[in-house]
Amino acid sequence: MQRTPLDNCASFDPETLELLTRAFDEAWPSLAGRCHGYLNMQLKRDALASIIVKLAQNGERDVETLKTTALQAFAQIERPWGR
Repeated sequence: MQRTPLDNCASFDPETLELLTRAFDEAWPSLAGRCHGYLNMQLKRDALASIIVKLAQNGERDVETLKTTALQAFAQIERPWGR
């Protein structure tokens, strides 16, 4: 069973993947309550994971920075979707 959309991300070493998963797990509760239906939840989970991966591809490894920056970026892309 897939725990997060990051579980199958093979482009990072296990230590980095653990940091990314932690950032995702800590950021997700801020968004989970705003999901309306399963598809909406999956789209938001995938979008958040994609943002975190992009940040990591750019070299970010600090969990707090990953989490905070990902949530800020998510807020920018969420506006057109509505809440």
